[in-house]
Amino acid sequence: MNQFVSRQQALLVAALAALLVGIVQLNAPGAGQTFVCNGRQMTEAQIAAYRGISAETMQLIRQARGLTPESICAMPQAKLDRAIFRADNPKPDHPGEAVAFRNLQLQDENGYIPPDGLLAAKAQMDAMRASQEVGAAEAGITPGSWTWIGPGNIGGRIRAIVIHPTTPNTMWIGSVSGGIWKTTDGGASWSIQDDFMANMAVSTMIMDPTNSNTLYAGTGEGFYNIDGIRGAGIFKTTNGGTTWTQLANTNNSDFYYVHRLAISPDGNTMLAATWSGIWRSTDDGVNWTLTEATEMLDVNFHPTDSNKAIVGGRQGLAGYSTDGGVSWAAATGIPVNAFDFYRRVEVAYAPGSPATVYASVNLNGGEIWKSADGGATYSLVNTGDFYLGSQGWYDNIIWVDPTTPDNVIVGGIDLWRSADGGSTLSPMSYWWLAPTSAHADHHMIIQHPNFNGSTNKTVFFGNDGGIYKATDYTTAGSGGWTELNNNLGITQFYGAAGNPTTGDIIGGTQDNGTLFYSGDAQNWTTTEGGDGGWSAPAPTDPNYFYGEYVYLDIHRSEDGGASANYISGQYWNGSAWVWKSPPYRIDDAMNGNANFIAPFVLDPNNANRLLAGGASLWRTNNVKAANTFTTGPSWAAIKSSIGSDISAIAVAPGNSNLIWVGHNNGNVYKTASGTSGVPTWTQVDTNSPGLPNRIVTRITVDPSDNNIAYVTFGGFSEDNVWRTADGGASWSDITGGASPAGLPKLPVRSLIVHPASSDWLYVGTELGIFASEDGGGTWGLPHDGPTNTSVDELFWLDTQTLVAATHGRGLFKATVAANVPANPALLSPANNAQITDYMPTLDWSDSTGNFDHYRLQVDNNSDFLSPLVDDSTLTASNYAFGSALAGDETFYWRVRAYNNLNQGYGWSATFSFKTIVLPPSPVALNTNSLRPVFDWNNVSGADSYTIQVSTSQTFTTFIMNLIVSPSAYTPATDLPRGTLLFWRVKANGALGSSAWSRTRHFDSAAPPASAPILVSPAAGAATTSQPTLDWNDLSPTPAYYEAQISTDSTFATRLGRGQGGKMEVSQYMPTIPLAAGTYHWRVRAVNYSPSGSLQFGPWSASRSFVVP
Repeated sequence: MNQFVSRQQALLVAALAALLVGIVQLNAPGAGQTFVCNGRQMTEAQIAAYRGISAETMQLIRQARGLTPESICAMPQAKLDRAIFRADNPKPDHPGEAVAFRNLQLQDENGYIPPDGLLAAKAQMDAMRASQEVGAAEAGITPGSWTWIGPGNIGGRIRAIVIHPTTPNTMWIGSVSGGIWKTTDGGASWSIQDDFMANMAVSTMIMDPTNSNTLYAGTGEGFYNIDGIRGAGIFKTTNGGTTWTQLANTNNSDFYYVHRLAISPDGNTMLAATWSGIWRSTDDGVNWTLTEATEMLDVNFHPTDSNKAIVGGRQGLAGYSTDGGVSWAAATGIPVNAFDFYRRVEVAYAPGSPATVYASVNLNGGEIWKSADGGATYSLVNTGDFYLGSQGWYDNIIWVDPTTPDNVIVGGIDLWRSADGGSTLSPMSYWWLAPTSAHADHHMIIQHPNFNGSTNKTVFFGNDGGIYKATDYTTAGSGGWTELNNNLGITQFYGAAGNPTTGDIIGGTQDNGTLFYSGDAQNWTTTEGGDGGWSAPAPTDPNYFYGEYVYLDIHRSEDGGASANYISGQYWNGSAWVWKSPPYRIDDAMNGNANFIAPFVLDPNNANRLLAGGASLWRTNNVKAANTFTTGPSWAAIKSSIGSDISAIAVAPGNSNLIWVGHNNGNVYKTASGTSGVPTWTQVDTNSPGLPNRIVTRITVDPSDNNIAYVTFGGFSEDNVWRTADGGASWSDITGGASPAGLPKLPVRSLIVHPASSDWLYVGTELGIFASEDGGGTWGLPHDGPTNTSVDELFWLDTQTLVAATHGRGLFKATVAANVPANPALLSPANNAQITDYMPTLDWSDSTGNFDHYRLQVDNNSDFLSPLVDDSTLTASNYAFGSALAGDETFYWRVRAYNNLNQGYGWSATFSFKTIVLPPSPVALNTNSLRPVFDWNNVSGADSYTIQVSTSQTFTTFIMNLIVSPSAYTPATDLPRGTLLFWRVKANGALGSSAWSRTRHFDSAAPPASAPILVSPAAGAATTSQPTLDWNDLSPTPAYYEAQISTDSTFATRLGRGQGGKMEVSQYMPTIPLAAGTYHWRVRAVNYSPSGSLQFGPWSASRSFVVP
């Protein structure tokens, strides 16, 4: 009779688990207990004070991170800060959340994930590979192009290790998303085994004890970590791992997550602990029988008795079998709680005393239970050491020394050992010292085949940082460790990006933080710890890189990737992690309202602008702003939540206003006003024929044409890549149709366009990279690159280097061969030139290399969305306009060179010029005429001129507004008298009009209208030496009269002061006597203009008189 909780019962109560499971409050050690800290004995309170943290924080990191007081005392400040941060932000551990997050990327619109999805896609891949021409390039990628670039020193999560029993330098490891790897030199180097295996999520491996060439691998990581990958059953090799074959009867949903495999000592019986229960096979895995319908996480055979086995599961469940797994009985002692789905139990026989069984239970931060009757009943032997921290649901392992049953190792975040059967524990690894000590988060422990407890005490450990070796496990601690990740390419990347100038790469990984590469595959460094995600470099500043922790917690490096600080608003204030006030924080990051790995992008056109997607879209325009406790980059939400988190963001190259956003529910939006305070968003996924309602995984805008964009989706569906050529007004499916030329039905995670050819497309999928040379019409496999592993990111390191970031195989790069001509350099008109020729000739340098033709674009907008000229038939390096351009307008132009395959490395620089007509230069007027001559210079290209005269300096009214032909004009009628007037002129031609000239002003003439009439003396009369000269009064009375006396009838010379002058009356007598002789005289009236200038009337007729 089944004595466990049934799977159905467990599923019913699992939904309640998240409501009932909280942070476990543990009993602290006695207040008087002391520990060695800085060479002195200190209590926990004193250590907390020494490290500047509160007693509450001290207990939090002890309980959540499994740290001893001594470790808290000794660890560097940065590691302490990280421990507190991870305690405040623990690894996501809600089973429903974890499954939902992973499934969201795999499921169709109805939430369905086909059980044979991966295998069906693999069959399509095989057909595609078989149809390809051997040795032919695929979108520029030739055989041998791909190079693995690491990390070779970081590793990744390992849950399975197998060691050859007689050749111990031969080992196999199973990576949870990087496949199976083998070493024949004890870990000095590793090689991938069967890279075309159908699924790479290996969580458990066993070897047939009767044949060391036969191994089994269970797939699917079902420990409810959020990045766990669903498997495809159990695989078998009979040639030491060179090739693997899926066991056909495990290709079903019962074997999606194979947690552990066990094989009996005689090799006749195999047990599989899966998410659907315990399965048993007695024919080498051909057929399987369900013998227990409760999910189990661990299963072990007795070391010598093939009839005995033990299991551990969730909810505190443990059990045993005495008939080789045919039936099972529930163990007693360990508390069972059907509502505590995280109460994981790991079990282990003591090989030297198999009646002794140990269990590590995720309860109260980690408890050790012990059985003396082969696992039937258990007694508690240890609690309160917090060795599992707060994540024993994820990392929990126990091992017993084969020679000494009291020597036990338990592993959680760190490793702990006991020499008294688990009663007391002492730490044997310190994650914050890795790789000098072992990396954090342990999943596998196995001893050397020649382990004897004296001369050989070597033990191997699989953790989130790969594989480590302790030569003597009894003394290992801060030292005594060897990291064996030598070219073990199993790091799980979520995102990566590179600086095109330096070649440096930054990438976010699962478990191993944000990593930095500067050319050495074996020497990657850590920029920031924890989990990593999306990444971005500042394109022109090699010091700035950006990464993130989970849920949009963005950080920034200012020292070339050596370290990083959060710019999302969270900071360490000296005693706790706190958040800044708005606008210096991302509220969605603070509240966890974002995808586990949330997207962010640096604006490709503005290195100061970064956009980040949570529930809302967030933007900062000063991402490099100084980061203090109170200020930093300013964040603003520029797109409100629609109730579905943002999953993809794209900014158009060359146009920061054009932004695209995709959501988990398949909605796609765009804005053409992305830099405004409140952009206007338009939903475009509903446009014909409508996009899928699945998670949007990536949006890519074609760098050569912003009207072209690509949207990719998750799910094992046939329509996961879509293209628009009109800015989202309509869509077309470009997955290429049926096999072998069509894209397999796989989730597509990334898409990029070749910088030299818009028709060359590359996609990263759940099973590797595919490429198209015809814009998605057909697809192929680019040879020996990363396959059968999820490619989460593709990017161009430079115009010829393609980099692929995988979730389980590290990073690869390939040189993409495209024999294309060099970019031309624009020559004339010079950038920002002003030209008067409205039919100019555009000139650029001759392109070198495999040149065939040019493409020229000219537009009156710099985005080139609607070019006035778009000519791709040019073979000469110049272009003459056939019709005139508009005047007084700015035009933008660029050129691209292509080879005969229509491939070209992007556009040249963009130049601009402005068509102008030069305004005339008016001549200043000094005139007393009411009909002055208005004069200005001739303007080239002008066929007429517009002249305006006004009493208003702003020309609100006109006295004259005429179009004239010559460059001078005399009014046909009088201008107003005595008025201050303003005038200006502009040139007109076939290409438009110039700007107005400068404004000139003058006073219109108002002189006396008539000349005075001379009265006396009479003509020729004799007078005294001081005669009185008299003339008639004028009306209106002038300002004054001017009289002139001369001995010359032409008045070429005149007498000086006192013998002629100005007077306000109509007569004049010289004040200086005249000498004897004949004299001539005349008079005129004079007025003043409004501006004070003189305006003269006509001269009178002249008369003569004689002084005897």
